[in-house]
Amino acid sequence: MNITSRFTLTAPKLTIKSSNTSIEHGIIKGDIYVSSNNFKLIDTTVMGNVYFTTNEAKSTFKMDAKSKVTGKQELMPEKISANVGNTVSIVSTPAAFEKAISSKGTWIITITKNLNINKKLVVDGEYKNGKKDANGKDIIQRKIDLFSQDADKKITNKFTLTVPKLTIISPEACIEHGTLKGDLYVSAKNFKLIDAKVDGNVYFTSDEAKSTFKMDSKSIVTGIQQLRK
Repeated sequence: MNITSRFTLTAPKLTIKSSNTSIEHGIIKGDIYVSSNNFKLIDTTVMGNVYFTTNEAKSTFKMDAKSKVTGKQELMPEKISANVGNTVSIVSTPAAFEKAISSKGTWIITITKNLNINKKLVVDGEYKNGKKDANGKDIIQRKIDLFSQDADKKITNKFTLTVPKLTIISPEACIEHGTLKGDLYVSAKNFKLIDAKVDGNVYFTSDEAKSTFKMDSKSIVTGIQQLRK
């Protein structure tokens, strides 16, 4: 078990999504983005930065006395790169959530814990998800994820977003896998609830918003669903 050679892995960006991952006895040239818990460096040098996308990833990270990071080690909860060059906002504070759902935010908003926001909010802006339809046109989409998942995309936690009023202006938006406590006002077409609970009312501000609304069999609205122009 004696080490005979050490090697260098050079990559501009290495993202860790598997839990309990370790990198051992060598050199990483490039930045590491850690999105899972219990990541370890063992006798390893990172010639770059280590960015954590959640508080849990940062708090459970460990490196032994023989390891070192030449750059920064910092939490990046606001915005990280996602697939096909798009962006996702991973947020853990009310201010970060409000910024992420704005017209200057991102097309996916993911919360990492329960959030209680005592003000009316608006999901605004039109966003592309980076994919094309059968005719080659950009696909419009907006997602609010109220859950966390592991590397195998299995849901590990569902969260509650509490807000007195949330207005959906972004077209093709959806709320997924969690609970919204408060009233939902839908002003855009094709809004969806996917495995989501609205602990409140859903009001539609147009006939089109109401007629194109969909919710799957796992979703529930505890209050009324009503047109309110």
